[in-house]
Formats: sequence, structure tokens, C-alpha cells
Amino acid sequence: MGEFDMIFTPQVPLQYPLFYIAAKWTMTAEERFDYRVRAIAPSGAELFITPPHGISGSDGENQILIHAFVGREFLEFGTYTVEERVDDTPLHAMTLTVQLVRPGQKRG
Repeated sequence: MGEFDMIFTPQVPLQYPLFYIAAKWTMTAEERFDYRVRAIAPSGAELFITPPHGISGSDGENQILIHAFVGREFLEFGTYTVEERVDDTPLHAMTLTVQLVRPGQKRG
């Protein structure tokens, strides 16, 4: 996210066709943890949470995981929080804003 952190739409609910979240780790020693992605709506409701994905590796080894989200519905305008979670603890949070735009209105 960051490159893509705003969706402009004239109405909600909005079914967004496809977006990705990619994560990369450089492992230290013999590591193993569970990784999940959780999205929270502006109202505080949980939009989705992915099943845990086990990540393991040896010292210095790179691990990459890409989640594809197909046809996710955004039910309200506002700022959504997308958390990356390790062993069910939030590690990093990003924001995604769904903003009203009327026909002919400038975005931004």
C-alpha cells in the first residue's frame, strides 16, 4: 500500500476487482511464525482476516508471501486499516481510504 492507498467512487458498497499485499522477510536463525492480513472498516468492524500462513526459514533466507484479494467489498466511505499480523500480534498497519467522488469532481 502507499502506492495505492485511495479508491475514488461515486457510491458504496463497492466491489473492488483485485488488489495485492506483498510481504518479504529476511529470516534470522531457525524462525517460524504465522502471518495474517486483517482489514478493519472505518466503523471498527472487521472486514476480513486471512487464514494463518506459516512462514519458516534459515538464517539469511528470504521469504516472500503475496496475498491476492479478489472482489472484496468496501461497505462504507472512510479510512480502512490493513494490518499485517505475526503470531496474531499487529506488526504493521497501513491505511486505505475509500472516498466519495461525484461525476466531474476533481479527485484528491
